[in-house]
Amino acid sequence: MLEIQKLQAIALAVGFRKTRVSGDGTALWLCKSSGPDDKGETRICIDAVTRSATAFRTTDSEVRGSKTFRNAQELQAWLAQS
Repeated sequence: MLEIQKLQAIALAVGFRKTRVSGDGTALWLCKSSGPDDKGETRICIDAVTRSATAFRTTDSEVRGSKTFRNAQELQAWLAQS
């Protein structure tokens, strides 16, 4: 399995949902709500060109932080902490 497929599988397994694909098909966006008490969400962009995933934590349409992952194990460990 390709690394970008592993990244996608991990995100989907923990409740992220696909929201859109870039026009050229090189980037996939996924989203997950933070919870009923928090108006924020986490968005993940999986980029086939850089073979990486970047997670963005947002609240009320403002980015509160981001982190880029180069492999599936890093993303999985980070999501387990969240």
